Formats: sequence, C-alpha cells, structure tokens
Amino acid sequence: MRIIKKAGLAAVALSLASAPLASAAQPIHAAALPSQQVAFVGTRATQIVPPNKKVCRRYITWTSSKGEYWLPGRMCLVSTARLSSWLTFQEDGNLVHYGGNPLRAMWSSGTHNKGANRIAFQKDGNVVIYRGTRALWSTGTWERNRPRNERFSFGIPDRDGTVDSATVVLIENPVMRGGRPTFAGRLLWRSYPR
Repeated sequence: MRIIKKAGLAAVALSLASAPLASAAQPIHAAALPSQQVAFVGTRATQIVPPNKKVCRRYITWTSSKGEYWLPGRMCLVSTARLSSWLTFQEDGNLVHYGGNPLRAMWSSGTHNKGANRIAFQKDGNVVIYRGTRALWSTGTWERNRPRNERFSFGIPDRDGTVDSATVVLIENPVMRGGRPTFAGRLLWRSYPR
C-alpha cells in the first residue's frame, strides 16, 4: 500500500493484481476530498470510501440573479445522512455520483484529466464544467431571459416520490419546506435514466 499526499489531501493507492473493472476501456478516476480516502489503481478494482459528511452539503441552490461556482476537489453533495449516495467534483475534474449496492460509480460527466478547473451553477439555469473559458460538459439547461426570481436546486433526492434517488437532478423553482428547497418542482435535467 502506498499513501499519496498532495496539497493536504490524502488518497490511498492499493496494488491489486486481480478483479479488473467491468469496463477496462473507461476506468473510474477517483480522487480525494478533505477527510475522504479513495483507493484506486488505473483500471483495477476500486475501493470507494464515503466522504466525511461534515465537508458535504445536501444540495446546491442558486438563483437566476446570482450563480456560483466550485473548484475541483471542493464540492461534495450527499443524498442522506447515512451517506448512501454522494456526488463529488473530483480533483481530476470529473463529476461523479457514487452509490448503489454494491457501492460503485453510478454516473460521471466523463471530464477526468481534461483540465477542468471549475463547475459553474449559472444564472441561466445551466450547470457547466469549464477548462478556462471552454465548456467541457453541461446539463444543457440554459434559457435566455429567465425571470430574476427563479431558483434552482442541484443534488441527489431522497426517495420522496418525486425522482428516484439513484439519479442526480437539477430542479427549477423547487418547493420550499421549512425554509429549505426540496426536490419537488420542475425537473430540468437528470443524470440517469435520460
């Protein structure tokens, strides 16, 4: 076993000689968030360890008057307090949804090792992964002239009857409960099934 330290983040790399991934052509690229350890070796079997829930949020919300962005290795969203499913914008620039039973990468933006330097939650309702000014991936949900009071919510819903929790969703004008957005509202995008 080899411990790799880079910029204060730790990842554990294991040398596993057997059990290749289901698709050797497209390996899962895992990287660590603060207090998260992920084991990986190229296209070999992957041990995935849930992140520390203290560094994760339940969802990201923004409005049509003010967007936000996150840097690689700094975004983590969870579906429940049990950490059964989570979404992370990894240091390699890949946006990956982990979950399921057995635990696995359920969906990915496919932007690993392409120089992605931020994920933007834009005022036009689009979620975009950028390398500089070039878009590498997006939800394709932009709309011109949105009303300034529109609200968006991005994350992994619980099984509340609106959308299956095995998918990442982008909701427009989410229903508010107790001052917090839910995942009930107009579904703009989902990672799976499409």
